[in-house]
Formats: sequence, C-alpha cells, structure tokens
Amino acid sequence: MSQETFTDICPTQLIYGSIKDKITRIIEGKECIIVTTSHSPYSLGIIDIVKQVFKENNVDYFIYDKITPNPLYTSVKECVDLTKNFGDFILGIGGGSAIDAAKAVSLMKNGVDILNSDGNGIPVNGILTLSGSGTEVTPFSILNLPNGTKKSIKAHMFLGKCLIDKDLQLHISDKYQCALVIDILSHCIESYLSVKATPRSMEASKKGIQMIFRHGKIGIQQVREMDCISASVIGGVAITVAGTSVPHGLGYYITTHYGISHGFACGVFSCAYLKLSEKQEICGKRLKLLYDELNIQSGEIGLFINNLLYQFMDKVQVKEQEVAIMVNEFLASGKNKQHPDFLDKNDIKDIIQESVSVIA
Repeated sequence: MSQETFTDICPTQLIYGSIKDKITRIIEGKECIIVTTSHSPYSLGIIDIVKQVFKENNVDYFIYDKITPNPLYTSVKECVDLTKNFGDFILGIGGGSAIDAAKAVSLMKNGVDILNSDGNGIPVNGILTLSGSGTEVTPFSILNLPNGTKKSIKAHMFLGKCLIDKDLQLHISDKYQCALVIDILSHCIESYLSVKATPRSMEASKKGIQMIFRHGKIGIQQVREMDCISASVIGGVAITVAGTSVPHGLGYYITTHYGISHGFACGVFSCAYLKLSEKQEICGKRLKLLYDELNIQSGEIGLFINNLLYQFMDKVQVKEQEVAIMVNEFLASGKNKQHPDFLDKNDIKDIIQESVSVIA
C-alpha cells in the first residue's frame, strides 16, 4: 500500500531521490518564496543547492527562514507582508512546521483569509527533511495564534509536489526520531477510531500501525530501522480523511505551555486514551478487530508508546488549576466530536490525570 493508491484523496506528487538530481522538477515559476527554518536546511546544504539550481534556471528567490517549531501565524503574515509584490510559487523546506507554514503563505498570497474561509493558494511545493507529521500529503496547516492557542486553519491546501530524499532523514537525533514515530502512530490510532473513518482510511490506519508497532520493549536501533518515510505518508492519508482526536487535542496544550515536542505531547495522552476507548462500545469493537488481526494484546500499543516516550522525558507535571483549563480548551476545540463514543468532561479529566502528574 502506498500513497499512489490514494491519489483521489491526496493528490500531491511525491518525488523520491537526491535533491541535486530532482530539484528542477519542483520549479513552478520564476519567482520563488522559500519558507524554511534557520537550522537544518542550511547545515544540510539544502539552501546552497536550491540557490545554485535556481540561479542556473533563472529563478529569483526570497528566503524567509524565521519559521520555528509550532509555526506562528504572525510569522506567516510577516512573510506575506515582506513579499507583497514578489512570488509566483512557494517552496517549503523542512519538516511539518516549515511545510505547514508554506501552505499558509501560499493561501495568504492569494488573498485567502486562512482563519475564517477556504480558498486556493498559489502553487506550493516542498522539500521534506523530516518524516512523521504527514504534512507532505495532507491539506492541513497548524499554526500558533497570538493568543497562545493552536489552530488548524480553515483553508486547506495540498502541496503540488514534494521531494523526499531519504538521506536527509539520517541527521535526525534518536530523541526526535522517537517523537516522529509516536506522532505517526498517534495519527494512525486516532484516525482509525475517528467518527469520520471510512473503510479505506481505516485500511491505511491499520497499515501504518502495522509498520510502526513492535511487540515488547525495543531499542533505538529498531526505531532507526523503521520505514518512517512510508509510514508517515500512510498516516497522512488516514488523517486527511478521518482527522485526529483526543491525544492531539490535549497534546497541543502541553506543547504550547510546557514546550513538549508535538510527537511526545501526543504520546503523553495516548495510553490513557486507548485504555478508555477499549471500554467503549464503538471504539472497543474496532480495537478488538484491530488487535485480533494484528495479533496485539490489550494495552500493548500504549506500553510501546510509553517505553519510547519515557526514555527521553519525565512525566509532565501540570498544576491542579490547569486541569480544568485543559478540559475546557479541549472541548472548545471540538476534537471530542471526532471520537465516535460519547466523551464528557469527566472522561477528559480522567485521561489528563492518568497521563500527567497533577501538582498543587
């Protein structure tokens, strides 16, 4: 199973191979706005390659490299303001943050009010340096707003093409690789259980879980051997159809307020979420089918996630008064409606209290 099986869902053309050999295929015009970060695209030599190839092909460019992890709406707006009279295509270079920001820039360059309305952007392509977020095949862009909350922008935009050079994945640290693996698994679990899941999306979710999950405690070497590039794509296909739910919705809070990386933040709540889901009517039946088909025991996926997670971090400590805030923000986000069984405030509170250390 590959992304080509789902081109009616995810139309992005994925181009695999060396950046040097393939980069001309993602040129869409004569004025490119490059949206990226200030770190790995430079240290890996990607920016130098892009500049050289653009020069050889008479493509002018503007580099906006102020994108941070968990990209800011204000950064996207600044990029658009700085390029008012420039740019006929966008190139995002990086992982989920840079690509998400590039999609948002594409839309805003075409006059779309990305927070309140849908629309089309100018052409946008990507060079992916980190596989895990699924952004290479999804239409989503997640931005941090000035009020400190995260928002999946209303406007949707797929990349036209995305260049994936597997050699770029080798620079990822062990810690970050585990965070990406947890993010992929969270995508697959949440989309599998989603109220929007279809037979095709559930097949993708199941395949992604099968590609990532391992029985028992595993080491970093086994994580390194996983095909995260393919699993990220499959997980991205699944959430394009079915979306994410509880672990993602709760994870945004501890990412924003405690600096926990996105993948780890989702992992923090996954074990308790699965434990509750197993007891519910619709999700319980779905999980039983999944476990039977993949020969997984109850609790094994949560244990797998926690074994990866707590090699690199301690249990998150959250102040007692924040629990109610987290519950209310989660319910306001509407992520509970993605879950097919009923969830009330007490259910969400229980997931939080089981997943973090609540302190006075």
